[in-house]
Amino acid sequence: MKSVLWPAARIFEAIARARVALYMRGRLRRRRLGAPVISVGNLSAGGTGKTPFVIWLFQQLRQRGMRPAVLTRGYGRDDRRQTLLLMDREEPAEGAGDEVRLMLRHGVAPIGVDADRFRAGLALKARADVFLLDDGFQHLALERDFDVVLVDCSRLPWEDDLLPAGRLREPPSALARAAAIVLTRVQKWTPLDAIRRQIRRWNRDAAIYVARTRLIEPAPKETALAFAAVGNPKAFVSDLCLAGARVVGTREFPDHHRYSAADLRALERQAEAAGAETLLTTEKDDVNLPAAVRARLGLPLRVIRMELDVDDGDRLIDHFLTTKAQRAQRSTKV
Repeated sequence: MKSVLWPAARIFEAIARARVALYMRGRLRRRRLGAPVISVGNLSAGGTGKTPFVIWLFQQLRQRGMRPAVLTRGYGRDDRRQTLLLMDREEPAEGAGDEVRLMLRHGVAPIGVDADRFRAGLALKARADVFLLDDGFQHLALERDFDVVLVDCSRLPWEDDLLPAGRLREPPSALARAAAIVLTRVQKWTPLDAIRRQIRRWNRDAAIYVARTRLIEPAPKETALAFAAVGNPKAFVSDLCLAGARVVGTREFPDHHRYSAADLRALERQAEAAGAETLLTTEKDDVNLPAAVRARLGLPLRVIRMELDVDDGDRLIDHFLTTKAQRAQRSTKV
């Protein structure tokens, strides 16, 4: 199938390269907000750990005394006609997308939800002194001061192809635009030196950081069926197994899947056949489990909470603050 789609991938690549060139040369308009913007993105269509990183970054900036706000499209948002502003974690966010609701659970607010991230930023201008542009690497219509690109070490971009033959939205050479590159899904056996050398083919200057996921609570002792509808469900199962969970069965659903009663009945049948005593899923999936559907579960359900640890994370924040100060100094001189 990939060989059949290869010509379409080359057309997609040509369009992607041309689009970036038009923005970089000023042929397409880029707008700037009145506060610094940190873009967090990737090369692929999801699954790199972007939302946990945005949560981590938001918390780190707030600990430094800053007032961050998140600008996001809101995957699957019901009403796209105007900006949705979520100023507090307790605000109802139905229809804003599962990733937005997950951020709110972790205390990330304010959040501006709009396909037009510039419009969302203007609406939050009085509430923020730094904006986090969620999934923003390809959103070139908004100027940014610092580009963070996540690279999933379990699915390296230079081993993939562009859409529709693969999962990439841009070729690996686009890493040249990054100010910082964060390696996610890092395990003990990950060949970090080889990955760094490969990255240096496209970007000789960007600082490279390492991020690892960890379970907040101990892994359950019962036999379990793990299910997930995330960008990289295999990574979730791998994290569970490495933490000591006794996973006897797995089930994958499409990313952002909203579960029905029929889905849960099928999961319970699969769990029973595998001898599983409990069901395990992610926080993102929990958001997509309606209460009425969840109430029909006959097996215990445990939502696995994970956090992201960034090696030398303070240096990443210092890197951004230094870049911010340098830009401000240049603006003053002009």
